[in-house]
Amino acid sequence: MPDPSPRPPACAACPPGEGPDDLHWAIRRLLTTVWRLSDPLSYAPRPEDIGTVRAELERLHQAKRSEDTTYRQAAQMWAAGLEGQVRAPDLRIPEGEGS
Repeated sequence: MPDPSPRPPACAACPPGEGPDDLHWAIRRLLTTVWRLSDPLSYAPRPEDIGTVRAELERLHQAKRSEDTTYRQAAQMWAAGLEGQVRAPDLRIPEGEGS
């Protein structure tokens, strides 16, 4: 039986011989969840889907360690959008509000 959560391939941005770090996993979980929810025939987002999107965007915000609030705004806006049945690609951040 194949592993249900295979390791992502090596990243060109990572030092040779090192595997993906926590940020790689956060991006993978975020993209996997948003991609699945972007299907117009998919079910309504479950609370755990919304929690995953919020948590991974918050993780990316905390890792950035700068004054830029784009990830934090996305965490709030995307969670609210998903709760209101908005689908990607309509999950956006208004231009100019991120930093």
